[in-house]
Amino acid sequence: MERQSGFTLQELIITLALGAVLVTVVVPAFSHVASTNRSAAAVNELLTALQLARSTAITRAVPVTLCRGATRCGDAGWSEGWRLFSDVDGDRLLEPGDGDRLIRVGEAPAPDYTLSWRAFGSNDYIQFTPEGRTRGQNGTFRFCPRNGEDRYARGIIVHRTGRARVSRDNDGDTLHEDARGRPLGCS
Repeated sequence: MERQSGFTLQELIITLALGAVLVTVVVPAFSHVASTNRSAAAVNELLTALQLARSTAITRAVPVTLCRGATRCGDAGWSEGWRLFSDVDGDRLLEPGDGDRLIRVGEAPAPDYTLSWRAFGSNDYIQFTPEGRTRGQNGTFRFCPRNGEDRYARGIIVHRTGRARVSRDNDGDTLHEDARGRPLGCS
C-alpha cells in the first residue's frame, strides 16, 4: 500500500491560526504606513508649490498667487485642488490678457484627507510679492484625515516673510504642532 502525502487537519488549523495572527498584526501597521505616506506626499506637493511661487515671484518680479479651486480661484475648497499663477496686476484673477500665466494646478489630496488654509488675511489665497514676501499673510495649511485622527494631521506653516516649513512633532506626543506650539488639531 502506497502512502499518500498531504497535510493533516491539525496542521491546517495551526497554519490558519498563525496566518490570522499575522494579518491582525501586519494590516494595521501597513495602514499606518500608507496613511503617513499619503499625507507626506500631499504635504510635499504643496510645499514645492509654495517654494515655486516664492521663487517665481522673485525671479519674474511679479506677484504670484496660489488660490483654492481647480478651475477658477474660489470656485471650490482647498480640498478640491488649487491653482498657482503669475498675477501681473495682483488682482488674484488669472487673466492671460493681462500677462498672467498659469504655473501649476494642484490636485485634491488623497480622498481620505482634507486640506485647509487658515491665515491672517484671506483663507482663499496666498500671494507672494516680487520681494518674495506674502501680502501680510501668515498661516497654516492643514492636511487632516477625514476620520479625525489628529496623529496623521500635518501642516505647512507659512510666515509673512514667505518662508514655508513643514510642521513637526517637537514634544514627542505623536501630534505635530502649529507655529505657536499647539497640537495641530483637525476638529
